This record gives sequence, structure tokens and C-alpha cells, in this order.
Amino acid sequence: MIRHCNDLTSFMKKLLLTTIFSAFMTTAALGADLTVFINKIELETPIPPALKNDYTFLPLRSVAEALGFAVEYDAGERSIALEKTETKIKMTIGKTDVIVNGEIFSLPAEPYIFENYTLVPLRFISEAAGAKVEWIPEVGAFVYSNTAVPLKSGNGRVASALYEKNLGNVAYSIYIPEFYATGSQSLTTALNEYFEAFAEKITAAEIAEDETLIQNSDYEIFDGKKYLSVLSTVETYTGGAHGTYLETALTADIEAGKIISLADLFNETVDYKEFLLAYLKESWPKNPKYSEYFPVETFTPENFYIKDDLLIIFYQPYEMGPYSVGTVKFEIPFEDLEGIK
Repeated sequence: MIRHCNDLTSFMKKLLLTTIFSAFMTTAALGADLTVFINKIELETPIPPALKNDYTFLPLRSVAEALGFAVEYDAGERSIALEKTETKIKMTIGKTDVIVNGEIFSLPAEPYIFENYTLVPLRFISEAAGAKVEWIPEVGAFVYSNTAVPLKSGNGRVASALYEKNLGNVAYSIYIPEFYATGSQSLTTALNEYFEAFAEKITAAEIAEDETLIQNSDYEIFDGKKYLSVLSTVETYTGGAHGTYLETALTADIEAGKIISLADLFNETVDYKEFLLAYLKESWPKNPKYSEYFPVETFTPENFYIKDDLLIIFYQPYEMGPYSVGTVKFEIPFEDLEGIK
């Protein structure tokens, strides 16, 4: 079951409990550029995110409109009105009081104006929109929202769905993308059916009462004009020293309107497996990070994705070396590919 937090009263009552986490999040970003992603798409803002009183602030319109809010600003009252379906928020520049659906709450830090832009707390706006905020040190803030945001290429929009469960010995938190208006309707349907089945397969796992199963998954989107790739990572812990993880990838040809295989990239006259295997064998000794481990003998055609103008072939943990090596990836420039369409 897909569950999104939309209980604003509950959220506001829990806001004080996030103070320590928020302080950690913004303190960790000191001295580094903070990047904010909404549904795995980097949020572009006219000025960089700012830190004030140990809270992360963003330009109002950038974050609010990305999360689906309509924004109105009253210059006379210096007030901000945000509206989204059944959610109405009113706040005032320089004041911590905020009205959410008629109830008054207190913001952890007041909105303010900097370089003619109104800045508001990222966490408050995001969670008021029913989104979930997570922080990954040295990377940035990740906002998962059921409001679709545009892909960078303009080839549609993407939202984020969460499958979540915690029963003690069985727990999972599975994020998947939800696509809208991506190329053709048939492609959009195929993409969403793939990821729904992906999540259902993970959450259907059953174990004995005396066993432990913890699974988490996330995804990364590589969005180009012609190709769209999604790389999903599933982490699994069943006890022991450490868990395991596997990566799976899906690539779609936007112009053709379909999910494609590795073979679809090449002309039929080319033996793409032979070509790629020869390329990988030649590249392996040149990579000092991996060359001391297992030599290339084969590869799995399903384990590929496209990022910018690179074809990336990857090997799972343990396939090419010890667990510490992790996922092994080879980047092949399109210009080096023989017989590419």
C-alpha cells in the first residue's frame, strides 16, 4: 500500500521533535554547497540555499511551486499564502507564527527576505506538503513528494511513492518513481507497472517469526533527451556483520516510446555482446581500482543504464571482487560504441 503523510495537525505537533535532526542536517552542510533534490530531480533556485539559526532556508517560490503549492504574496502585510488541495498555509515575514488550516503554530525560524527573495524553512514547507525529507551527508537534502515535478529533459514529470512497513522482525521502506506524461501513454504505463511490480516483489517477502528481514530501496534518475534510465538500489539485512545490496536498472527510449534492452541500442548486424566483452576485457587492466581483482570473463546484459553520453555496464557486489569493492561500473562513451543506432 502506498502511504503518504497528509495529517498536517499530527505533523505540526511532531515538528519540535525534528529540531535536533534539522540542526544536524544544516550544521553538516556548513562549509559545503547544499543541494536539494525533489523526487530525485535537483531543485534549481535563483540563489543558493541559506542557513539561519541552524535551519535550511530556500527561496519560497522555488520550493513551494515544486511541491504543488499556489503562492500569493501580500507586499502590504508582508504575508505569504500557500494553497494546495485541502492545505492552506499563511505566514508572515519576520514572524514565527504560522496558520495551517486555521490553526496557529510556531515556526522554528521566521521567514525573511534576502536579495529580494523570500526565504522559508525547507523542512516545514516540505512536510506541510505531505512530503518526506531525508538528509544524506555530503550530498544534500532529498525530498520525496507525491507531487510530480518536471524532468530536466522536459520529457514528462516524476513523483515519488513510498511503500513502508515495520513489524519488528520485518521492516521495509521502498521508494519508487511515478511517471507522468513521459513520451507516450503506453511508455508511461509500462514504466509505472514495472516499478509497482518491483515494489510488490520486495514487500511480498515472508520469513519465519524468529528471523529478521530489513529492506530499504531508493532510486536515481538519469534523464536525457533520448534516453531515460532509472537505477534502483535495494539494501537487505537479515542479520550478521553487514547487509547486502543489489542494483537493478531500467532504460527507456523516449523517442521510440518503449523500455529497451541492451540489444536495442545496436544494429542487428553487430554482435554487441562480443564487442562489449572485448571492450571490457581491454579496459579492465587500465583501471587501478579494480585490476587486482577478478578478470572480466562475461557480463550480464540486463545490468546497464545510460547517463549523459555514457553506456554504463555494472557488476553486482562479489561478482568482480570482495564485498568491499562494491558495485563495479564501466563507463563506455557512445562515440566508442561500434554499430550503435
